[in-house]
Amino acid sequence: MPDGGILLISAIVLISIIYFALRFQALNRITAYKLSSFNCEALVEVDKFDRKIENISQDDPSIDLSIVFPAYNEENRLVKTLDETLKYLHQQKEKNKDFTYELIIVDDGSRDGTSLVARQYMEKNFSKEKDNIRLIPLVNNYGKGFAVKQGVIRSRGKLILMADADAATEISDLERLTKKLNEHAVGNNKEIHKNKSVAIGSRSHLQNEDTTANRKLSRKLTSWIFNFLVMQVAGIKKIKDTQCGFKLFTRESARLLFLNLHVNRWCFDIELLIVANYFKIPVEEVPVNWEEVDGSHLNLWGMASTVFDLFLIRVNHLLRFWKVTERPVLKY
Repeated sequence: MPDGGILLISAIVLISIIYFALRFQALNRITAYKLSSFNCEALVEVDKFDRKIENISQDDPSIDLSIVFPAYNEENRLVKTLDETLKYLHQQKEKNKDFTYELIIVDDGSRDGTSLVARQYMEKNFSKEKDNIRLIPLVNNYGKGFAVKQGVIRSRGKLILMADADAATEISDLERLTKKLNEHAVGNNKEIHKNKSVAIGSRSHLQNEDTTANRKLSRKLTSWIFNFLVMQVAGIKKIKDTQCGFKLFTRESARLLFLNLHVNRWCFDIELLIVANYFKIPVEEVPVNWEEVDGSHLNLWGMASTVFDLFLIRVNHLLRFWKVTERPVLKY
């Protein structure tokens, strides 16, 4: 094909990406959520509470650890995850009586009984500790990135962990992440939450004798292809497993990263890493015990959408359509 033809096709592709990027940005403003008597609020429009939520996200922490569980159609797996998490947290409480925590379940517009299961679990296990668990049922399915963000900006912890609701990663691996977070935190403040650092679980190249990563061949192949695209398109070369749903943030890091986040769905992890690089926030991979869990919500269309989002992220940040600032204004 002549050089002119290649340039024309490239221009069309670029214009298309820019168009959809702007359209995507506009659509991000349309949102709603739910919180109530048992820490669940009635249906409200999120945009009316921008300033309120910004203030919450910048408040000083009142507990040690917040764990955010994004959940979509997880009625069959949520209880097991919460049981394992609660058992681990109680063990930590026995070691340190001053240890405080909260669980935040964000139901991303599930079509099953995820919210009902969560409420029943809360009534059964937290009747005397209502402040230790919250449910945020989103009105519609906006995407995993959006769900995690809604939990993070409402969290109260010095450290904030995002963890998948399918219990694919052992919750005890939080100790590995916490250790690494403390080792590489940037800042001179003795209070860890005011420093900057991120530790993320890895299922791929960081395997050792203490770590297992059981994955189907098809998932390994898909992961390899996606990681290749991440390296080539997003320029992220040091992180080998960007998509593991087990990530730990200091409060200051979470504030900077999530308030600068634009992507709502699967590719939000990539944007988090790009923003972290912008702020020179250290991101450390940590080997975790991980096992394939049946019932993945990422289908063929979801994969195609994720790849498209990858290009959107690259173009928007490259052309500065998406601003990154140390004093971010909450965007939905």
